[in-house]
Amino acid sequence: MPTFTEQGYPGFESYSWVSLFLTGKTPSDITQRLAMEVGQILKQPDVLSKFNDMALDAGGMPQEQFAAQVAADYVRWATLIKKAGVKLD
Repeated sequence: MPTFTEQGYPGFESYSWVSLFLTGKTPSDITQRLAMEVGQILKQPDVLSKFNDMALDAGGMPQEQFAAQVAADYVRWATLIKKAGVKLD
């Protein structure tokens, strides 16, 4: 299978992630509690085992870092879509 570089996209990497999103109006204490609880769940051996069975990484990152990642992904994909001339039907 050709790499992205061979197809004219040098340096391009593709990956996927799954996350929980909350409305911007969610109180900070609720957001922080949910992040803490989910973080603890993701460390449980049975949960890690299920993720491993599906070849997934139960990573997690601080909210600010994730927000920056989402913003960077948005720019990266928007640029690629524009360069490729992708149009919605």
